[in-house]
Amino acid sequence: MTALQKTLKMISSMTEAELSDLRLYLSQIPEPVSAPSSKEIPVRASREVLGTKSHGSKCYRLEKTKCGKKNCKCVGGDLHGPYWYAYYRDNGKLKCEYIGRRFPLFHPAVVDIAEKLQKKAKKKQDRIAKLLEISGVLRLQSAELRDRLR
Repeated sequence: MTALQKTLKMISSMTEAELSDLRLYLSQIPEPVSAPSSKEIPVRASREVLGTKSHGSKCYRLEKTKCGKKNCKCVGGDLHGPYWYAYYRDNGKLKCEYIGRRFPLFHPAVVDIAEKLQKKAKKKQDRIAKLLEISGVLRLQSAELRDRLR
């Protein structure tokens, strides 16, 4: 029986008072916060978006930007950057946080990707080890068969 099946069985045997308590408890759990979609984030007139990626409750954008100085190269269209920015909602208000020129390697989005890649690599290594073991056994068996046939 799965955990879900056990939970449903337990809920079906609860009294009205217990169900009421459960509903109250569940109503107090905050909804997960999702990252604002790239469509929700307006593109400022002084910026050019080169790429986006979402992780957790933040949307990351790689942008080029104008600095606002009158005699700067960016006035002619040669924008500064690119720079990474994180967009997220704080009490319903859209916020922007400067990350920098490079996406940090220690950042949770990068760490998550690295961990997933490590898991995939480990699975592949395990498969290769198993295949090597099987091929070794098959070699021994084929050698034994050859010896018997002689």
